[in-house]
Amino acid sequence: MKRYENLFYEPLNILEKLPSGNQSEMSKDQLAFLLGLMKEYRPKKLVEIGVAEGGTTVAILQCISILNLETKVISIDLQKNLYNDHSRKIGHVTEEYLFMQEKSFDYILHTGKYAPELLKMVGGGY
Repeated sequence: MKRYENLFYEPLNILEKLPSGNQSEMSKDQLAFLLGLMKEYRPKKLVEIGVAEGGTTVAILQCISILNLETKVISIDLQKNLYNDHSRKIGHVTEEYLFMQEKSFDYILHTGKYAPELLKMVGGGY
């Protein structure tokens, strides 16, 4: 099996600076792999299915910022509140991050629907 060598860790530094801390359910190596793919392929559109706190979304948006990409990001989660803390909304960490940024992103979060229900609305090219 070929080992992927283009891991990109730099965008992960933001996760420790968030008021909620690192809230991604992916490991640093998994995130660096995803961000390395983004760095290599420079996507114009990206769909994230499953958001939880939103730490992975933050890493994706920070990667877009660092690389100065023009990427549309659509995040989808069936739940409206966290599975392990119903008092918190899905994507609450992403909201913290976006509040801290001077830059705006082409980002939207859809909650409360199954992904197939939204894919027609999202369109192709992802």
